[in-house]
This record gives sequence, C-alpha cells and structure tokens, in this order.
Amino acid sequence: MEYEFISEALNINNVITVIVLLLCALCIACIRPVYLYWKFLNEIHKIPGPYLHPLWGSLDRYPPNEKGLQNAYNYILHDPDSKLILTRLGPFKYFIIFSFPEEISNLLCMKSTLLPKDDYIYGTLRPYLGDGLLISNFYKWQTRRKMLTPGFHYEILNPYVLLYNEIVEVFIRKCEEKMENGAVIIPIFESITLLTLDVMLQCVCSYKSDCQIGNEEDKYVNAIKANAELTNKQITTLLYHCRPIFYLSPHGFAWRKNNRIVKEQSMKVVQSRRKFVLENPKLFETRRSKDFIDIILTSKDKTGKALTDEGIVEEMTTFLFAGHDTTASAISWTLHLLGLHQKYQIMCREEVREVLKDRKSEQLLCEDLPKLTFLTMCIKESMRLYPPVYAIYRKANDDIHLERYFIPKGTSLVISIGNLHTNPHIWENPLEYNPMRFDCELPGGHPFSFLTFSAGHRNCIGQKFAFNELLVSIGRIINKFDIESLSKEPKRVSVIILKPEEDLNIRFRLAE
Repeated sequence: MEYEFISEALNINNVITVIVLLLCALCIACIRPVYLYWKFLNEIHKIPGPYLHPLWGSLDRYPPNEKGLQNAYNYILHDPDSKLILTRLGPFKYFIIFSFPEEISNLLCMKSTLLPKDDYIYGTLRPYLGDGLLISNFYKWQTRRKMLTPGFHYEILNPYVLLYNEIVEVFIRKCEEKMENGAVIIPIFESITLLTLDVMLQCVCSYKSDCQIGNEEDKYVNAIKANAELTNKQITTLLYHCRPIFYLSPHGFAWRKNNRIVKEQSMKVVQSRRKFVLENPKLFETRRSKDFIDIILTSKDKTGKALTDEGIVEEMTTFLFAGHDTTASAISWTLHLLGLHQKYQIMCREEVREVLKDRKSEQLLCEDLPKLTFLTMCIKESMRLYPPVYAIYRKANDDIHLERYFIPKGTSLVISIGNLHTNPHIWENPLEYNPMRFDCELPGGHPFSFLTFSAGHRNCIGQKFAFNELLVSIGRIINKFDIESLSKEPKRVSVIILKPEEDLNIRFRLAE
C-alpha cells in the first residue's frame, strides 16, 4: 500500500516536472524571438529616416508613384549626411534605401550568398518565372550564368541586328499607314512594348506572333502582356502581399490562367526544338542563325549536364518577361525626351544619316552601331533620368558593417537606381536632360554612379543585346520621323519597371 502511494506521488511529480519543463521551453521559445526582434528594432532605428506611422509605416510618404519618387529625391536633397534612408511597409516590414555610389558599391561587390535577391519582392515572380537567372539563388544562378553566357557573345548577337531592323520596319510602316495630313499621334509606350515583345519572341524562340499588327487572338502574347501588368498589380496592392488573398482574387485567377498558358506554350516550343535537334543534328549544326533556345539546348555545365526542359522554360520565360518591358521603357522614355529636345533629336538624326549616306537601304548594321556615339549618349542620359529598373531589392543574409552604420541580418535593402541617378550630390543639375555629361570616361565621378544595367556579380547578362536593340530601334525611328512629345510633364509609376502613369503621346511626322 505504501509502495503504491510513493509510486503514485512520483508519477505526479514527474508529470508536474514535465509540465514545468514544457512551460519553460515554451517561454524560452516565445521570449527568444521577441528579444531578437527587440534587438533588431534597436539597431535598425539607428538608421535615419522620415517619421514612420505605427500602422502603415512610410507607405503614405513613399508610394511607388510620382509623389513617392519626388519625396525620396527631396529627402536626399535636403539631408546629404543621411546616405541611408530607413522606411517601413506596414507595421513590420523594414527597408533601407541606398542612394549613394560608395555604399552601393560596397553592397554589390559583396558575395551573392551574403546579399541574395529579396524574396519579399521577387518571390511574387517565382510561380511565374521559376528559378530563372533573375531570381535564382547563388549556386543555381552561378551554374546557369556560365551556361548562358556563350549565348550573348558578340558573334551570336550580331545576326540579331538584322532582325531588329525587320521588326522596327513593321512599326515604321504602321505609323505611316495611320498618318492623316502628314502626322499621327502614337501612344508610344503601348506601341513600343509590342515592338520589343516581337523582338524577344523572335530572338528567344523564333516565334512570329504578328503582335504589332493586331493579332489579338494569340493567347501566348496576350498572356505575357497581361501577366506583366498583373505582376505590378500584385506588388502595388498591399493586401495582395498576402499570397492567398491574391490567388483567390479575380486578378489572381487571371494571373494563374496566364501563367499556365505561357508555360504550356513555352514547353511545346522547347520540346519541339529538342526533338528537331536530336533527329537532325547535322542540319542543326549548319544552320546560320540560331535563337536563344538553340544555344541553351546545346549548353552544358562543368559536369557535362544539360538543362532540363523545365529549366529551359524557366530561362525562356525570364528573358521574355524581363527583356521586353525593360527595353520598351528605355526606348519610350528616350523618344519622349528627344521629342522634347529638338536640338538633340536633330543631332541624332544627322549622325544616323551620316552613317547611312551613299546607301540605298536604311538598315543599321552591326558595324554601324559603334559609330552612333551621340545617340548612345542620348540613350544613356535618358536611362539616367528614367532608369527602366528603378530599384534593385536585396536581403542581408548576415550582419553588415558599413563605415557609419550597422545593418542587422534579415533587413531588406533597396538599391535605388532612380535616386542614385538624380542624386544632386553626385550629378550637376541632375534633373536637366544633358547628353553631353556622358562625353567622358566616368560620368558622375564614380564607377557606381550610373547603374542602368546593375553592376557587381549579378549585372545584366543581356545588356549588349538590349543596347544594340535600343540603338537600332531609336536610330531607325529618328531617321524616318520628326517627333514631338505632347506629354510635357508625365507622372511616373515604379514597381519593377519604370512606366508613365498615363501613356506618352508623341506626334510623328515624316522627317525631311
């Protein structure tokens, strides 16, 4: 009897001990993240920044529109000592904005493992793009970058120049057909986006869509265009940052439907091309012109392993998504600025005509592009004022010690290319359109003061491809037309790509 009582008492004590230990473990589990978050807040608030509202942070001050972009510029203008700006999206998500070249160079030269792409922003693209170069982690990115780099060698890029000419000629003919009384007003962003999408589809996978001439029944083209807009909608709508809410919304349903269409069509293209390569190896090798899919199908990593069909679709979708919107932005803003500054437009036209003199054809060839030095300066100055990618988002995978600041692990970092390019402490008269500032080796006085194609380890792999496209497209259009910008003070919207709030209207007349 006494033994049973002692045994029962021991059992009760054991239960109590277990409960106490569980409660202690629970307290420690709760207290530790609270302590770490308190420590994070203590460090992060040492970085200067505007007032942060308890609920929406700085969202009202820095929305992704003209008001927010202007406020960021004004903050830098009036507080040059604050080289970092602390902002917050909602009650918890902190961002640090970088706008000075010294600090930006420190970040971009760090190992990619320490500073990966911020999944809070780029994670919205993952279901659509997969693990393509734009958002893949360091190890996958490093392997694929090496595999894809041969596809951007100048010998591969040169034949594309003739294709650029053919596609721009479609745009030129369309403008001529629409002219009444010698002129036509074109909403340039919409039209140029179709032009650059046409370029990417033909260069990436030899897909002829006729999208410039109004083929509205092409589901593939429509899905690519729609998903570019829906991605912006997902990022700019605060509620949509909760993925389940977005997926259950009408926008989310449309986005998933388009995603499925793009992936299915891309997979058909890849599988069809792989079958052709396997069945006709000699014919494939002797083909003069190869598109992006041809190059990547034959690429192998250092172990001799090729990309799977799924991997090729990821890279194909990434180039279609990132390639057409960025170049459309650069071409449209450059035409807008040349339409406002007739003197520079005339100088560009004269330069193009000097290159084309004594020729029957108006096509710009590969060897012509290095001669278009002033046009190159005008494009760079346009991309300084209106960088297609306004900001790059990274995440600190470890604590970062800068000269004046400590950035705790887990912080989201915004490399604001737009702020950098108009920083009044770097550029003289930063809001003035002056192409001559690029008539020197180091505009802005620092290697990282001009970052249109990013810099460091993860710079843009397709920058030469893109700039050739810009030179051919703008050069051909300026040679043919005299343009006048009717949108005098357009308001900007910046999400992933910098766009105007309303399309840029430009009047086209045949140039004398």
